Amino acid sequence: MKKLLKKIFIACTALLGLASYGQNATRCKAEQNDANGGVKSLLWKISGNGITAPSYLYGTIHATCDATLEKPTLNALANTAQLYLELDLDDPTLQMSMMEGMLMKDGKTMQSMLSEADYKLLDSYLQSKLKMGANMVNNMKPAIVSTLLLPTLMSCPIQSVEQELMKANAANNKETFGLEEVKEQMAVFDAIPYQVQLDELMKAVKAGFDDSKKELDDMYALYKAKDV
Repeated sequence: MKKLLKKIFIACTALLGLASYGQNATRCKAEQNDANGGVKSLLWKISGNGITAPSYLYGTIHATCDATLEKPTLNALANTAQLYLELDLDDPTLQMSMMEGMLMKDGKTMQSMLSEADYKLLDSYLQSKLKMGANMVNNMKPAIVSTLLLPTLMSCPIQSVEQELMKANAANNKETFGLEEVKEQMAVFDAIPYQVQLDELMKAVKAGFDDSKKELDDMYALYKAKDV
């Protein structure tokens, strides 16, 4: 069970997509950081409009093969007061809050929503990819189960940009904060009918997640090229 919880926690934190840090939350003009060169950049400087000290906006990706932070990013972290991620990832209650938001409501299960043949197919796929049966995730929201399969689509061990940002921030003796609560993040899954989530999951399973892998590869290539 501990191994399953770890997989789920990693998968859900991989859903995060944006990190911002600095001293100001004022909406203002975003100025390209020339240190990254050209018009393509992951790091953007926010200044002007009466702001006395700059803030920075940094784009992250859900999963990457290389989460190394470049020098301009490390310098920006060193010269700002605090780091804001989408969630406060060092909150000790985060994992438990995530677990509470992963389960379908009203006692629904994937087995009750699938034909016997499709449930067996899902079980076989999860066994082959995650070494766990469908019964282990039967009452989870299907979209969450899809995220559990994310690491199997990567050709490398997953690294986390958010974790690297947090480590660099901690090395500067600065605190990390979150812009949103876990319940706000998990509400996204409640807005999509469970049957729709399950249909998409089974469509991907039957296709071997080929389309998902291609989309992930394309997205990673764009991110690596800083074409965001």
